[in-house]
Amino acid sequence: MVRIFPTALAATALCLGASTPSVDALAKPTAPQLQWQEAEIGVIIHFNMATMANSQGCSQSSAPPDVSLWNASQLNTDQWVEAMTNLGAKYAVYVAKHGCGFCTWPSEVTVPSGDVYPYSVKYAADTTDVVQSFVDSCRAKGIKPGFYYSLGSNAYAKNVLKLSSDDFNNLVLNQTHELWSKYGSLFEIWCVVPCFRCLLP
Repeated sequence: MVRIFPTALAATALCLGASTPSVDALAKPTAPQLQWQEAEIGVIIHFNMATMANSQGCSQSSAPPDVSLWNASQLNTDQWVEAMTNLGAKYAVYVAKHGCGFCTWPSEVTVPSGDVYPYSVKYAADTTDVVQSFVDSCRAKGIKPGFYYSLGSNAYAKNVLKLSSDDFNNLVLNQTHELWSKYGSLFEIWCVVPCFRCLLP
């Protein structure tokens, strides 16, 4: 059987004298894309509830660790940034919320009961706003901050609050709006949906 690949066809066309697009017709990067490319080196910091539980993450089929486990009393985000600058990084992305569902900022978003979402630093023994500390440390040393927020995974919302699909989606929209608008200009926003079915109850 003979297989013909598109790259082979393109190479053949060039050899036979087929015209190539002009430089003006080629897609060009946008200004933000160029800024991201010029930044060259970035880092991602994952410091969340799974860190306290000494695990890679939280199962989406069971309740996550209790909020009382959270303890960031020895946190020093300036150390993070010192390591970044030594590396030559120009931007950093902090995992503000991962699969456990724990918010490392004091979220004021409410759930259907009307209560404030209870799985955040606001309700921990140590109420340090880790997101704010990260942003402040980054900006003090010229590192451009950004955030990661896991859209489809939240063990607390699914297994403790048992939110419906619509309520879950509203929680995500409200938390991301809060996160994106509260901490000033962001260099990168990174969202992950591990699987579409994760958005379902």
